[in-house]
Amino acid sequence: MATRGIIPTHPAPAVAFMVAACGIATFSAMDAAMKGLSISLGVLNALLWRSIFSTAIAGVIFFARRSPWP
Repeated sequence: MATRGIIPTHPAPAVAFMVAACGIATFSAMDAAMKGLSISLGVLNALLWRSIFSTAIAGVIFFARRSPWP
């Protein structure tokens, strides 16, 4: 990694910071949504909707990234 004085010229620290910030923002939004849903729908219904939403998102990512069969 090349440095010019104190400031590193490699973008890895900025990328790592942005990934961490996006993760924190995602979990904060999920926490706020779950608190609102659990108050309005009840805990079990909120957990059901979270599971359905998570399965849909994970399924899309899985089918988009998997390699084709030989």
